[in-house]
Amino acid sequence: MALLCLMIMPVMAFAGSKNPPKKALRHIYVVKVDRWIDADTFKGQIETQPGVIAYVSIRDFGDDTPESKGTGCGKMYGGKNNVPDAVKSRENALGRAATAFVKQLIPEGTTVKISDVINGKFAGRWIARIMLMDG
Repeated sequence: MALLCLMIMPVMAFAGSKNPPKKALRHIYVVKVDRWIDADTFKGQIETQPGVIAYVSIRDFGDDTPESKGTGCGKMYGGKNNVPDAVKSRENALGRAATAFVKQLIPEGTTVKISDVINGKFAGRWIARIMLMDG
């Protein structure tokens, strides 16, 4: 069971596999990618209204990639502090590889579209579908 966490695909398709909640904003927004946090989350600039630029954190809806720092395997071990170092190291290596792959597909400075926006569980982070400008 401990290996399940390590079997997460390093990068999953950006389309997301689940349906967004009914309260999601269906509007399509244009966002400039400033910095990738890890393979499923970036910080970007969005024009929320004419002349008003917001700096937001956006996580891709429906995807869960390995963590580049820390661990996402805490539930399996009864808390993040109980995760063996070897598991954390492997997860972080996979997370860095996934992030490098995404940075090649969507380099920082690229403009993307987002839709189906909802507020995430962390203050200020949005969950949204991320799409390339050409579809």
